[in-house]
Amino acid sequence: MKKLLATLLCVVVLAVCAAAVLTACGDGSKEQGGGGESKPVSYSVSCEEDDVFGDYYDLRTDYTKVGAGETVTVTVDYEDWNFLEAAKVYANGTECAAGAAEGTYTFVMPAADVTVTAEMRVLSVPTAESGMGWTRTHDLVADGLNNSFEVTFGTKGVQNTIVTNSDGYSTMMYVEVISTNREVMPNEAVTRIQKTSGNSLDAYVATVSFDSELLSPGQTTIILIDKDNDRAITLDVTVVAKNY
Repeated sequence: MKKLLATLLCVVVLAVCAAAVLTACGDGSKEQGGGGESKPVSYSVSCEEDDVFGDYYDLRTDYTKVGAGETVTVTVDYEDWNFLEAAKVYANGTECAAGAAEGTYTFVMPAADVTVTAEMRVLSVPTAESGMGWTRTHDLVADGLNNSFEVTFGTKGVQNTIVTNSDGYSTMMYVEVISTNREVMPNEAVTRIQKTSGNSLDAYVATVSFDSELLSPGQTTIILIDKDNDRAITLDVTVVAKNY
């Protein structure tokens, strides 16, 4: 009988110790708070826009901290720019599902921090409001003669404020050109954007000049952005090799 009582006592002591260890360590899904109580674990959600178009769209989520298993909604806001749309949205590299509302996407939060990114698609916008469009374009020649395009701003002029770029060229402050294929045309290949028609305050026609030595044969799409009037136009560009 004494041996039986001793054995039962040992089993009870071991069970109590095991329960104490589990209570102290938790089950991995909760953090221990002061006084031994536990609280849910939450993970961070952050959004990163890309280096090419990051100034012209915004990614945001309905959470910054969230527990595993929760559904997170991501919204892509183009800030009224008409030349972009999200092709796909990713959470830690995994494609998100389309949400119920236009421009929204969802994912289920894993037990880890998440970074949200987007793959952007450039839409074709040959003309914009008030008659903005290209008036002179052609194939560009890599490492050849100087190349330039002409654009009209239509009936709505652009402020003719001039700044000096890193190469020392004077260029219009409120007009930007972005290339989607940096290997064919790096952004720095656009040497200047210069008023060719207008008045002392506004430009109505401008010339976009390119440094041909920075161009490589291939194809790209350029987006000319009028930041003064919040409008943009695109152009598919072919760069050919010099044949002389």
